[in-house]
Amino acid sequence: MSYNGDFDNDFGVAAEFGNIIIPILNSHLKNNAEVIHTEHLKEVVAQLLDRYSGIDGILKMDNNVAGVALRVQQHSAKNWGTFTIRYSRYTGSETEYSKRKRQIYASNVFYPHYTCQAYLDNENKLIGGAFCLTKDLFDVIIPYEPFTEKCDVYLQQNFSDGNTFIVCPFSKIERILLF
Repeated sequence: MSYNGDFDNDFGVAAEFGNIIIPILNSHLKNNAEVIHTEHLKEVVAQLLDRYSGIDGILKMDNNVAGVALRVQQHSAKNWGTFTIRYSRYTGSETEYSKRKRQIYASNVFYPHYTCQAYLDNENKLIGGAFCLTKDLFDVIIPYEPFTEKCDVYLQQNFSDGNTFIVCPFSKIERILLF
């Protein structure tokens, strides 16, 4: 596996904004459920979960824990009401989409069972977001592959960095927490 620095850049952004989003998300969870932010931790286990499984936080509920992926879009003019999942990188590195697609259907790996998408304005104030089961999100997205037509779920290139993202409206997910 080659190293190109993509992880370090993504890690820094998610760690910073997880501190903003997670307290707000926790205020909407029920039954004493709580997301614990792990990206800022230096412990080896937290770093392994993030680097290899894409887990940015841990959801603690009842006597169980599950991984959470955090996607934050800053400097947003509005809550776009969509999940965005990195589909391709200009560097050619493996993306969240290919990792999650592989992980969800494997029985022997850690992956983020939940996905959180949030939008922040220029002052890093929350505009809106959503929280859902990662498998529910991918069950909606995968039938649209190879994303050749612009439908409800489509590809969008970010011209500032050359990366391409899958865009999926929150409204396509049946079981979802909006905040």
